[in-house]
Amino acid sequence: MKLQHLLVCGVFGAFATIAAFAIGAALLATTGIPMIGGLLNAVVVVLILLTGVRIVNRFGAAILINFIFVAVAIPTMVVGPPGPHKILIGLTAGLLIDVIISVFKRRMLGYYIGAILGSAFYPLGVYFILVYTNAPILGKYISILIPFIIWYAICGAVGTYLALYIYKKKLSDLTFIKSIE
Repeated sequence: MKLQHLLVCGVFGAFATIAAFAIGAALLATTGIPMIGGLLNAVVVVLILLTGVRIVNRFGAAILINFIFVAVAIPTMVVGPPGPHKILIGLTAGLLIDVIISVFKRRMLGYYIGAILGSAFYPLGVYFILVYTNAPILGKYISILIPFIIWYAICGAVGTYLALYIYKKKLSDLTFIKSIE
């Protein structure tokens, strides 16, 4: 990857964290319901992350963007409790996305399958961290894990559709974007 690809990954990863934090904080403040932000901002996060992946269009983009997304989120409640354990979740989801997109030779189906599985991995990754740390919330989280996985998979599909639509209709013909590719 070139420097411009790394910069795009950094911007999209950081922007996804900022968006997730802002949406999550606003929803928590207005509803008082923990974890509501993650449920409602997942489409926006996937939209941002997959737009960056599509712009860079290289193996490693999803890994780097997801890494930056979770690294910036370490001190926040975005992607589970604060802490460096989020790095493993982001790297695994990013690798999953990159591998699937590559296996499908960067065809649209690969973006959908990669994003759906990568998105569905996030709540599963949080579950593994909660088990490893023996967190008190583990009992409650187990009862909602399957619905969370299904919801995040759906959000992955919707966010991917929006990202690919925006890329094709609004971004792909921009000179700036063409110079990055």
